[in-house]
Amino acid sequence: MVDSDESFDCSLCYNFIGVPVSFKCKHSFCFVCSEQMILRGEECWKCPMCREKFNPYDSKNVYLNVKLLAKIISKEKDKFKDAVKSLAKYRLNLDYKNLICFEYGN
Repeated sequence: MVDSDESFDCSLCYNFIGVPVSFKCKHSFCFVCSEQMILRGEECWKCPMCREKFNPYDSKNVYLNVKLLAKIISKEKDKFKDAVKSLAKYRLNLDYKNLICFEYGN
């Protein structure tokens, strides 16, 4: 989730959020962290911040946060371009054998 200072960092990996994916609870994470949680399986289908469960196959539960994306593009255009390039490289080199599951929260 992006703090009020609008640093646009993912709260899981602390990298620039780039392409923000939000869960039904409204917490947002970078595409890579979100994809890792979804691909890992049902034991990871809960928000790492509030632990609310979600079904990734329902577009109301997991979605591209276009409002946040527009804000990121307008304020951090160069960082966004770099993030998209990094995401493309990540997708080409994705190793499905080494997926991670995040467990955060209280």
